[in-house]
Amino acid sequence: MPEQRRVAVHTGFSALRVGGTFFLIAHDSTNLTEGTGGPQDPSVLLSAEDVLADLDGERFEVQFADRVTRMVDQPDGSQKAAYDALVRLVRTA
Repeated sequence: MPEQRRVAVHTGFSALRVGGTFFLIAHDSTNLTEGTGGPQDPSVLLSAEDVLADLDGERFEVQFADRVTRMVDQPDGSQKAAYDALVRLVRTA
């Protein structure tokens, strides 16, 4: 699935005009071992670093590219952390 991810990332990014914002949020790959919920198939998980690597050679300004925490309500009333990859870029050329 990494190849499908690369195609999707490139397709989205290439649709931007210069100055356009690319925004991606998805379940982070660390959620599988450190977080709660989300897909349990590692082939559909990613990191912000994966997305930046997918766009190697493209021109953009990174506004944010990291893992973020999202608290998820549990049936017992408690909360557990889930992790998402969040990427926000601005196309510069």
